[in-house]
Amino acid sequence: MNIYQLRKHRDPKFLEKTYDRRRQREYGISPEIFEEMALAQGYRCPICRRKKLLVVDHDHESGVVRGLLCQSCNSGLGFFKDNPVWLKRAARYLLR
Repeated sequence: MNIYQLRKHRDPKFLEKTYDRRRQREYGISPEIFEEMALAQGYRCPICRRKKLLVVDHDHESGVVRGLLCQSCNSGLGFFKDNPVWLKRAARYLLR
């Protein structure tokens, strides 16, 4: 077991701190701003409306943060390459 694994097992907040540092580094979002964003959304994903762990959603071309989504919805948008035309087609397909 390496030092990273040891720290993770000893400190239950280690993973949370790691996420906080990554959000700060990659998106410029402090833990306080993240908390404000989550609170404004009622700690719910704006797409599926479920109360789940929220992650930062951003535009891959511009890097602009759009908001917070659950991991499933964020991945779904990524799989559709953030293309609204494809998402509309997918919705029409599902409604058939």
